[in-house]
Amino acid sequence: DSFIVDAKTEIRMPVQPSNGRAGVTIDDGTTLYGVPLETTSTIVAGPFTASDAQAAGLGGGAGVAVVTIFLVAKVVYGRSEEPERLA
Repeated sequence: DSFIVDAKTEIRMPVQPSNGRAGVTIDDGTTLYGVPLETTSTIVAGPFTASDAQAAGLGGGAGVAVVTIFLVAKVVYGRSEEPERLA
């Protein structure tokens, strides 16, 4: 398939990978280009910024704080089912 998007010609063609890799050769009349194709296999694809890292750190810290407060409150208010050590 070939069509024009934003004053650029875009050509799409199926590519069959070999040994888990695939690539395309492009000839513009003067130069021959070899372009390896990559597929992402990540659960959450990037690109990530500094604010993403800050948000992840804040979320992780908040999660640890909530669990810690819960465990401390459970012990302080006597709702822990673990026996107390007497000696």
